[in-house]
Amino acid sequence: MANAVLIEVDGDAAGVLLPERGRFRFRAARRPFYALEGKLFGTPWQAEQAAARLLAELPNQCACAWRRAPSCPPTP
Repeated sequence: MANAVLIEVDGDAAGVLLPERGRFRFRAARRPFYALEGKLFGTPWQAEQAAARLLAELPNQCACAWRRAPSCPPTP
């Protein structure tokens, strides 16, 4: 995978970008980012911002479970 770009959100892998005809195709690494699978981005920064927005839109408990943050409330 020459020239692949790793995309991270809060220090965790969200996916990888593969160059394709002057753009970048997103390949998701984890479930929260499956919605971005196969999408094309003009720059790695655009893909990173899209992944961060997607995670921010998750309900709080889902985002906490994904991040495994110690400050998150316990799940019922």
